[in-house]
Formats: sequence, C-alpha cells, structure tokens
Amino acid sequence: MMSRTLIIADDHPMVRAALRRTLADAVGADIPGGGAIEECATFDELNCMLAADSGEVDLVLLDLDMPGMLGFVGLLTILANWPTIPVMMVSATEDRASVARARDCGASGFIPKSASMELVVEAVKTVLDGGVWFDGLPAVAADPAEQTRDLSRRLATLTGQQLRVLQLVLAGKLNKQIAGELDLAEQTVKGHMSQILRKLGLDSRTQVVIAVGPLLGAKAPQSA
Repeated sequence: MMSRTLIIADDHPMVRAALRRTLADAVGADIPGGGAIEECATFDELNCMLAADSGEVDLVLLDLDMPGMLGFVGLLTILANWPTIPVMMVSATEDRASVARARDCGASGFIPKSASMELVVEAVKTVLDGGVWFDGLPAVAADPAEQTRDLSRRLATLTGQQLRVLQLVLAGKLNKQIAGELDLAEQTVKGHMSQILRKLGLDSRTQVVIAVGPLLGAKAPQSA
C-alpha cells in the first residue's frame, strides 16, 4: 500500500494517540520511522504545518472544537487556502445539523468520536480513495433549512483572508484591531468586509454575527 501523509488536528492528546494507532495500518505507515501521521493541537499549528508541507499532505482530520477553530470557520479556511487537500471533521457532536453544516461547507467526511475503530479506518480509506464519508450518521437530507444551506454555500466562496477577517469579526474585533492582528491596512480590512457582506448577501456586521455565528457554532461576543 502506498504510504500516505495525514495530519490529526485535535487538542486532546488521548484522542490523537487513539487515532494515530488506529490509522497506522490504514495509511500503510510505519509510525516510528515513516512520519506519515503528523499531529497538532491548535488551529494555528495546523496552518503552519500546511503552509510548510501542504504538497505532501493527503488528508486532514480536523477537530470541530479545537482551539482557534471558531466552529466551521476553520474548515472553510483550510479549504480556501488548500482546496486540493480533503478534510474530514472529527467531533464529539454528531447531531444532524452539525453533519449537514460540515457537508455543506465542503468537508469530505464526518467522524463522530463515538465511532468504532473499524468505522474510522473505513471512512479514512474511502476519503483517501477520493470518496466522501457521511455513512452511519444522522440523515442530513431531512434538514429543511434551505436558507442555512444557502449561507453555507456562500461562506464557501470566501477567500482565506476573508475568512480570517470574518473569524475576528465574530470574535467581536473592530476593524482597527483586525488590521493589527492580520498586519493589514485598516482600509484593506474595510474592503474585505465589503466583499464578505456582498458574498453573504448581508447588509451589516450585526447581520453577519446574527446569521453566521450560530451556523458556525460561534458564540456572540460579550459586551465590555
């Protein structure tokens, strides 16, 4: 079997260790010497790893609640910056809405942390072979919220930089603060905000927080 390179992105060491052991045979990797399975504990670490080695990565297993993710913004950001790398969501949450959001945002699969090891291996092999995996999960076709699905599709059109701006908007940052954190001119941030509003079909930052925050699992920022 051809050796593959996977990244397990999860902030829980025990989860990473369990997935690593389970996937060793699935990807044909010699874990002690092959280095085919890599790990990280935060979204920032994942971005750094992909920026350095994206051409070598065959699959990312991405924890929905990992630090820095802010719900599905992390998934959308990875797909915007590295569109050829399949991403499977890994989550302790497996309700129909979460599965539907993962699918609509472009995930290649969704693995609940309650899944058996056999199912995890089968799911990963399916995605590595070019398929998608949402089997054995709550039915997503029954979700009637067409407006939610439309917003998910619109979110998927944002660029990586626009998603980073959106993430900070949802965290309650002002344009000046966003400019400082992303090392951009404030006018550039305003330009990104205009594009975000246009692509999402919304009129204001308040509408963005109200509409997008719950979709991505982001909590509304607290007032000072």
